[in-house]
Amino acid sequence: MVNKNTRKEGVGVVARNEGALVGGLGKKVTASSSGMVEILAIEEGIKLAKDNGWDKVVIETDSKEALKTIQVWSKDFNMRWVPNGAAHWVAVSTRKGMCTHDWVQTPPSSLLLLLTKDGLNG
Repeated sequence: MVNKNTRKEGVGVVARNEGALVGGLGKKVTASSSGMVEILAIEEGIKLAKDNGWDKVVIETDSKEALKTIQVWSKDFNMRWVPNGAAHWVAVSTRKGMCTHDWVQTPPSSLLLLLTKDGLNG
């Protein structure tokens, strides 16, 4: 839920290849709704993929509404709905200012548990 006073929220992107964590980001954003936060997270994921030259990309999100919206805008990526505890952890930790800059290289134990639950190898 977006803070109505500040409209600040965190987005989390977790990138994987065959289950292995290969990248990601946490970023603070300004948004007017939870749906907008989800769309901004997908947009950041697309930017991360393009910046790294990843050409076979599947975007996964836990927001069915954002998924429908983005599918209308972009036909370049395969997209699907999945719950993603690791990305949520990154988003919340970023919003709280508690996400370390090296979380991809050295994931905290709490994140490792979620990566494993989400089917990722940390």
